[in-house]
Amino acid sequence: MNNSGREPYGNLATPLFTGVSILSILLCVLSAGCITDKPVNVTHVQESLSNAGQNASISGDDSKAIALIDAALSLNSTNPDLWLRSGDLLVKAGEHNEALEAYDQVLALDPVNSSARTNRGQILIESGDPGNGSAELKKVIREDPGYLPAYTGLAEFYAGQKQYSEALDLYNNVTNLSPNSSRYWVRKAEIYMNISRYNDAAKAYDRALIENRSDADSWRALGDLLKSSKRYSEAAVAYGQLNVLNPGNLSDQKTEADLLAKGLKLEKAIAAYNTLYQKNPDDLEILLAYSRILNSVGEFGESLNISQKALKIDNNSADAWSSIGFSYANQQKFNESLSAFNRSLTLNPANDATHSNIGFLLLQEKQYDKALFEFENATRMNPDDSSSWTYMAKTKKELGDFKGSAEAGKKATALNPTSPDAWYILGDASFWNKDYDTAESAFRKTLNLSPSYNAAWQGFIETLRKVNRADESLHFYDNLLEKDPNNTLAWMNIGYAADRAQKFDISEKAYKKVTEINPNMTDAWLSLAYAYFQQGYPLGSIPAYTQAINLSPNLSTTYVNRGAAYQMVDQDDKAKADFNKSLELDPDNHDALYGMGRILYKEGKITEAFPYFQKINEQLYISRIYDNLYQGYTRFSNNYHYWRYTYQWT
Repeated sequence: MNNSGREPYGNLATPLFTGVSILSILLCVLSAGCITDKPVNVTHVQESLSNAGQNASISGDDSKAIALIDAALSLNSTNPDLWLRSGDLLVKAGEHNEALEAYDQVLALDPVNSSARTNRGQILIESGDPGNGSAELKKVIREDPGYLPAYTGLAEFYAGQKQYSEALDLYNNVTNLSPNSSRYWVRKAEIYMNISRYNDAAKAYDRALIENRSDADSWRALGDLLKSSKRYSEAAVAYGQLNVLNPGNLSDQKTEADLLAKGLKLEKAIAAYNTLYQKNPDDLEILLAYSRILNSVGEFGESLNISQKALKIDNNSADAWSSIGFSYANQQKFNESLSAFNRSLTLNPANDATHSNIGFLLLQEKQYDKALFEFENATRMNPDDSSSWTYMAKTKKELGDFKGSAEAGKKATALNPTSPDAWYILGDASFWNKDYDTAESAFRKTLNLSPSYNAAWQGFIETLRKVNRADESLHFYDNLLEKDPNNTLAWMNIGYAADRAQKFDISEKAYKKVTEINPNMTDAWLSLAYAYFQQGYPLGSIPAYTQAINLSPNLSTTYVNRGAAYQMVDQDDKAKADFNKSLELDPDNHDALYGMGRILYKEGKITEAFPYFQKINEQLYISRIYDNLYQGYTRFSNNYHYWRYTYQWT
């Protein structure tokens, strides 16, 4: 071993340490009779120097520690442990070449010393010799498969070369060997993040935190990771733990509250924002966020109050005026809401969201031209906002521009392919534009995303009817029902499809199936009654209506429909009772007024019948009564998601 570059006892003339005095004392001790005639115990002196070196290293005086270890080595250069300590100290001091020489001495004395070979390999890698350095680390792993630093050193080399799979393989070995060390799990998580394996990263952070729940950095990293994956509720839990560990960070507390809101943990979000508000009543950001969450849970008055407090802090805050606009809009105060949004727009005319909000207000008020103007502004300022394109599509449809509506709908679905509303408006616009292929595809996509989107189901059926494929809708749910034969939504939709195809025997079976699966579903009983009625079996519909009334006794139209059925089987007293009950619930029920007038006329009570017809201002029927030419028949109308059954006379 060529050690000519450095004497084993170091440069004792260095001014950083009084090496000369120690050497003098050492020589004095070793010389016969300098202090005592007793023989000197060299091993004892070496141990004393070694211990002194260790103490110097602990106190941070690495130069002194190196000199002391070198002095110990001058007494006995065959101690591999001293050479190893010397090498480690030299690495700390940045003397890599001399450290390599020390590690070479260790390996010459102890060829299987894993620590020395690992450190030597890492120095070689850092010094620009990665081939030999990595070979050294691999040799350690082969000879000493339980030595963790060799694995981590080689893993970090691979990670530095962006060979992340190889690095992860090594860290998998590390966590198998030392599963309770959180730092290794953290490092695995960081590498997973580098290759966008976010779920695996989250699992690794989670395991790290199982081992060390006090690791604030890991809680933050896990929270940010879950947040970026839109797993807001879980992210809120992580930030909650972070805030327990670091309770004074206002920014992190705001983040936790925001995550609770996004994760729809609304009660917890309100409590968090309320706490922040009480502690920071003049923080504009907190006030506005608190106002938004109150709006979302229907606390419109309190939301308005908080927004007005925000305005007192900054009367020129566009966000504060926008928040007030939301509060007024939710209170159905159109003028006040529009005024607030316009003030916000004056302060920040480039805010696309405010343009979109004004457009939505105008759309609700059926001011379609003005709404379209705002949505055009919004989409021009921010062409990547799918919601603005969706509402533009709805507005253009209301204006009769079906082609333009479909184009806007396509833009919305391209920007947000998981939005059922965007796909629905594309289907609806395409239907009216007579592009039935696109309509069918869009409605199918809507139903795949949101199976209970009833307007999409109705649009899908009407589209198939237009292309003479109505029967296909009856089999749309075949695969689903094979897997889940008790899916009530599927059976209800099949029933509706059969109604539209006028195959009432099929709809009867579908609705009856629903009543068997869930006898407490009012809609199913009403639909079953309708199916009976359409097949000319009013007597069968009466028990179904009765069951619906038992479940939902305050539906005015159900009494009207059962009353119509009673009339058809000549049970006029029961019909009259049902019409009366309907009018108790809804005194302006047009169909109940018809029914009562009809029965009273039939009973010859013309004077009593007249006010009912007069109230609905149907001069034709009044004339028929007077002329004794009245004839009545029953029909049914569509209401809400499925067929509902209102009683009318013509």
